[in-house]
Amino acid sequence: MKRVVIIGGVAAGMSAASQLRRMKEKEEVEILVLEKGGDISYSACGMPYYLSGVVKEKDDLIARTKQEFEERNISVHLFHEVKEVNHTKKYIVVQNVKTQAEKEITYDELIIATGTAAVKPNFMSDNMPNVCTLKSLEDSERIYTYLQAHSVEKVTIIGGGYVGMEVAEAMKALGKEVRVIEQGKQILSILDQEMAEHLQKQLDDDILFHFEEEVEALLHSDGSVTHVQTNRQTYQTDLVIVNVGVRPNTQFLERNGLRMLENGAILVNEKLETNVPHIYAAGDCATSYHRVLKKRCSYCSWNHCQ
Repeated sequence: MKRVVIIGGVAAGMSAASQLRRMKEKEEVEILVLEKGGDISYSACGMPYYLSGVVKEKDDLIARTKQEFEERNISVHLFHEVKEVNHTKKYIVVQNVKTQAEKEITYDELIIATGTAAVKPNFMSDNMPNVCTLKSLEDSERIYTYLQAHSVEKVTIIGGGYVGMEVAEAMKALGKEVRVIEQGKQILSILDQEMAEHLQKQLDDDILFHFEEEVEALLHSDGSVTHVQTNRQTYQTDLVIVNVGVRPNTQFLERNGLRMLENGAILVNEKLETNVPHIYAAGDCATSYHRVLKKRCSYCSWNHCQ
């Protein structure tokens, strides 16, 4: 039986699995999905609205469950992280995140759909309970739980991109005092300055904006961050949400022979084929064709193109 292994179980990975099963419904093809987290097939765009209460339950963000996929003969393994891909012998090394046990799994065709990971600046560390990113469903649950368990009045958003502004809106809807610190000259740097300024004016009465400020340190007391220190000033805070960008989640593929852009995005052709036979890549970890620039670029930044 032919085996197709898919690394990553969110948008691109589960879309590929579903489409493959539709195409090969009557054929003997084993579809195996490996996801290092505990959730699959969820709407990341809806996470800020879960925080604000517009989306009532976290499960409302899940399009299909593990059980629903397995009923369609798609095998899903949660908490399994791929550590290595050996394309010459066509196998992967996968680790059970909970037990740390490793095993090898062979494949006939491999689809890499690992998406992106949040960029964590040097001022962040793992032992800061009130400092979070918002990239996964687990992140949204962590923030939601913290808001329920603690008295949070002042929220600092670091980064004025799409996610930062959506989170700022969500926190304002909860009645918080919201401050946005942006290293650039405007929010939503992908927009023209005129448009960005127009949007900002609609928000100025509700949200405090600080442009051309760089966060230098997070000051803490009793384990929790109490102040954000920038190159200009120090601001009191109860919760810090950092959204300064993302990077392709492809570090495990380094030195593997796959062609990538400088930022780690996997180069693919119009059929999503990589330069290595039998390996495909899709979603935010792969390049896409930019019709204006007429180049293959990374979703993470149009500055990374070829």
